[in-house]
Amino acid sequence: MSDEINTNDYKQYFCRDFSKIHQITAYLAMFPPNLPYHFIKKYSQKGDLVFDPFSGRGTTAFEACRMGRKGIGNDLNPLAVCLTKSKIDIPKKHNIQKRLEKLKQDFTTTRITNKQIKNISDDIKMLYEESETLPQLVYL
Repeated sequence: MSDEINTNDYKQYFCRDFSKIHQITAYLAMFPPNLPYHFIKKYSQKGDLVFDPFSGRGTTAFEACRMGRKGIGNDLNPLAVCLTKSKIDIPKKHNIQKRLEKLKQDFTTTRITNKQIKNISDDIKMLYEESETLPQLVYL
């Protein structure tokens, strides 16, 4: 295994070939998933620990997990921590469905008052339909 880095090695992989989860959000100084993919593939094996001390939006940690490694990310920015955690600990589909059903059930038994709606800024109200969408957002 050569330690020489050739940029063509990681540029052979295209962003469209990676999980759409990488596209959850933009982030300052982010890099494409092909870069960590290349280095994780080249310098680690399944089961290895891959640590990114400046995780940003979690690209490296997620790619490591996707490739059978243990991906860990750290960052001082709380948004970065949230983004990384959301990528490396993706909930199971049945848990999402269960949570949505619970929210739906609870929403139908919770009464959103006109006072709660009136307390919403007009700048927000103009964006949402007041008889259905806005009460749902107030509930959440």
